[in-house]
Amino acid sequence: MVLRLPDTSSPAFQAECRRQARLLRDDPAEADHAAWAAAAAAVLDLDT
Repeated sequence: MVLRLPDTSSPAFQAECRRQARLLRDDPAEADHAAWAAAAAAVLDLDT
């Protein structure tokens, strides 16, 4: 099995991350999704 991971130090990768973050920044659904993820993480025992 070969896993191909992006080069996170690549300027192209970083630019794409910024582009996608800008798209999500003003999306009202993203706030709902983030709140859901935070609530789900709060009930998990992540220390084990």
